[in-house]
Amino acid sequence: KRAGQPSRRKEFSVVEKVKIAEDLESMQKESSSSKELFKKGRSRYGLDTRTLKHLMSKKKHFEDQKSKLKMKRGRVVGSRLVRAKGAGRKLEFQKEIDKVKEMILKERSNGVVLAKGDLLDEFLAQLISSAQECLKQAELSKSEAQKKSWNLEAKYYFARRDKLLGSKKYRQSFSTRLLEYCGSKEVSKELVSPLSALEEKTRAQLSWQAIDRMVWLAGASPEEDLLKSDIFADPKDVLKPEVRELLTIGFSDQVPLWAKAESSKMVVSSAELSGITTADRKQFDLFRKDMLQAVDFFNPEDASSQVVTLEGVSKFAGERRIAGSLTAKGVAENSKFRITYEARQRIVGLPVGSDGVRGEVAAGLLVFPGVHARLSNLDSNGRWIKSEEFEVAGQKIVHKAGEASRALKWAVDLRKEAPELFEGKLDIMSQPSCNLDSVLLKWVIEDQIEKEPVAVWIRDSFAAIFSDEIRETQALGNQVSAILLGKTTQRLQLTDTDFAKAFKADFRKALAEKRSSHRQSGKEGTFKISYRTVIEATLQAQEAAVKRNLETSWVIKGAFRNALVIYRPDFKSGTLKPLEAKDCGLKELDLGSHRIPSEWLVPRKSWLQNGIPMEPEFSLSQAATNLQNLLDWAAYTNPALEDEEENPLDIDDSIEESLGLGLKNSLFLRLHPKVRKAAFLAQKDAKFSEVLESSKEKAARLKHRAALRPGLLKALREKLKGMSKKEAIEQVVAKSNASKKKISAIFKPGAKTKPSIFKKAALKNLKKSKAKKEADKGIPAALKADKKKELDAIVELPGETVSSLLVKQKTWLPVKEWAPFNKLSRKSKGEALYMIGLKPEPFASAGDDLMDLPSHDENFDSQHMLVGFELLRWQFQDYLKEVALIDPYLTTMYLRDEDVPQRELLKKTIQDFGESDSRVLLCPIWSAKTICHWTLLTAERVEGKWSFRYRDTLADPVEDSLKKACSIASLLQKEE
Repeated sequence: KRAGQPSRRKEFSVVEKVKIAEDLESMQKESSSSKELFKKGRSRYGLDTRTLKHLMSKKKHFEDQKSKLKMKRGRVVGSRLVRAKGAGRKLEFQKEIDKVKEMILKERSNGVVLAKGDLLDEFLAQLISSAQECLKQAELSKSEAQKKSWNLEAKYYFARRDKLLGSKKYRQSFSTRLLEYCGSKEVSKELVSPLSALEEKTRAQLSWQAIDRMVWLAGASPEEDLLKSDIFADPKDVLKPEVRELLTIGFSDQVPLWAKAESSKMVVSSAELSGITTADRKQFDLFRKDMLQAVDFFNPEDASSQVVTLEGVSKFAGERRIAGSLTAKGVAENSKFRITYEARQRIVGLPVGSDGVRGEVAAGLLVFPGVHARLSNLDSNGRWIKSEEFEVAGQKIVHKAGEASRALKWAVDLRKEAPELFEGKLDIMSQPSCNLDSVLLKWVIEDQIEKEPVAVWIRDSFAAIFSDEIRETQALGNQVSAILLGKTTQRLQLTDTDFAKAFKADFRKALAEKRSSHRQSGKEGTFKISYRTVIEATLQAQEAAVKRNLETSWVIKGAFRNALVIYRPDFKSGTLKPLEAKDCGLKELDLGSHRIPSEWLVPRKSWLQNGIPMEPEFSLSQAATNLQNLLDWAAYTNPALEDEEENPLDIDDSIEESLGLGLKNSLFLRLHPKVRKAAFLAQKDAKFSEVLESSKEKAARLKHRAALRPGLLKALREKLKGMSKKEAIEQVVAKSNASKKKISAIFKPGAKTKPSIFKKAALKNLKKSKAKKEADKGIPAALKADKKKELDAIVELPGETVSSLLVKQKTWLPVKEWAPFNKLSRKSKGEALYMIGLKPEPFASAGDDLMDLPSHDENFDSQHMLVGFELLRWQFQDYLKEVALIDPYLTTMYLRDEDVPQRELLKKTIQDFGESDSRVLLCPIWSAKTICHWTLLTAERVEGKWSFRYRDTLADPVEDSLKKACSIASLLQKEE
């Protein structure tokens, strides 16, 4: 059998064997022959004929054994014939397996994610370690018998290692068994988070502190603290008792939905499954004949003469495919519908003195793909009810009251057709990428402000919530956001933990019911997803959530369990009071769940000082990241903390401050002495110090941004002196960075929107930007300020040596982008190919003389140099006009010791370089006498005379190369 598959071997108890034998005897009376009997037995029990015959012949023996052992229902009563615990075959390599088990326990206690392959690697390492230990013992043994015994045991370990490494199948099967031997289990990961346990814990606790602080400020804080907080534009309005009594705590999060027309799975018949197992060859042959007949029917040789009748055609004929095909008929555009649903829950009656704390499932929001628009601002004729202004991708968009619009036209028409779907049950908006951005979020907050005098909304930390226009709108409308820090929503957000899974299941169930009713109605065509279908399914799932909340109070219980809302504001005393089950009309409220480690909740109720919550220090989130980086650094570098002379207690307190951890912080975080010492040593590491500096820059930006907030609130308060809150909110212009392309251009496939074209354009732009950066790297800072200065440009030549070439230029001209060989012009290609001897027509005639390749040039060094120089010359053509490279082939052939037939021709060719207009000549020199090595001779013409410079990368110059360089120099000066 294959690795991981269940065994096909069946083990039966004595009682089962007796029953099978009795059943076979009863079937024998109904069968005409033994062949027919055993055929029925094979079909019923899945056993071969030999096993069935054995069971029938041993029936008497099984009956005696059953009565002797007093067996009943397969259990042994009072018998010693049962194998004792620990008996049986012992596991091989038990010591190594125990060490693997210890490794699993240690790594999992540190939160390390392991795979089956990691277990096998550890087992192999233990095998090698045990084998080496055996060899060591063999060397220490004095008797030959012991030495032989140890060597045999080591050979046994190595043999198992070689067997595992030699077979992939065996590694797979053994990994599965090793997992079982260690008592471990392979499970699917529920969550994947980029954060460490320390960072995740810190962020969760800061989120809880922020919620407590916002609830206290909005519902119980005195006027002085409320003014200092700078969260409301009109604090005096919030301080009114009649307003604070109506405090609302809201929860919102986005849920992506896929409305699919058909189920992703399909039912296949038993005949289609025939032949999957090797024991069903006969049925598979029959099924294959049926498939061939079906193919002949649907694909006749003469289609024009084929007459198709309606006899035997099912009602699903239009959806039929060839028998056995796993391809379903359907239209791709109608198969699925991508939308976003913003789930909302609220807690009302939270302040002390109210009638009672209640949890509600509020009307949600559906976001469809389209231009920025909201249905609530469109009348029955598709005209804008009130004017609104916003920006998209830097362009101002204005919706003027009374103007007609085609935005959300389908929703306007559907509202006329079925008004019961839109009676305050659901909000409809559209946005190009079908997500909640600043424009839509502003509209959402405007609607919430009209219903809630003061509110605290617990939201995720997505980009829109941090924009200035959203903060202005919230401040004007007495709403404040309590942010769940990044990557913590899967553990804390109420929508993720208690709503989304059940809502999606109810949504799929509603679609399945509509799909089923469509089939039963006998309507023509396949089931298609429409706007109405999506809205009806969403409402059905939302109503199920409302009903479930009435029965189980999951909103209150979930908010308390996730430690989001555990206090009630008391505006009379100005403090927070614990939330109790009796306040909600419940028997009990449980704090914590399997998603939240218990250690996170230990300090949850210790952040109140005389009923007033501490102000969260969000900089601790970055401090936790710095601490984790420090721990990782210490784990990998393994510094000798005990050997250092520095006492941890003598280290200055600036260590904590360098990590962003204040001595008095809201989470009471402290450093262990060893961690302090590690931080002291890490400061000497340049890379770690660089990471700390970048975190300090980030903290400084956040601090600067927070310092601007009081000025924003001050401007809003001045604005309210001359207008109402509603007018001030309408003047806030939301800004979205979304593209303003037509929806048809974004979502419909076409020549302009093919992914391949997008990818090519992106790669092209990436190459351009890289080329520009590379070009900028070669420009000194002084030259960037004044481009008229002279420049000594350094050009690196390809090959083994790296040499410098001085080129005088008065101005720095633009450098062309690096291009691959296939993007060069035809002329440039021809010149480069000619240089390396390929001589393509029409750049060279067929009668050109060819020379032998030098013996040293088996790796085509000279050709690499020539191609590299041609690319450099094409790239820096404005600088290398007067620079030439003498073919290394010419110099190598000329400098040979033996006589070369073309010596005079080579000499003349090299001299022609000297008489050319080139101002700089580069001459590579090859030497193979003592060492295979390239050097470079540079000749520069100054006032009609040549000056030479010899370059060698070795500390001790090679004499042979130097002599050859002198020979070439004299040849260029015609002094030879």
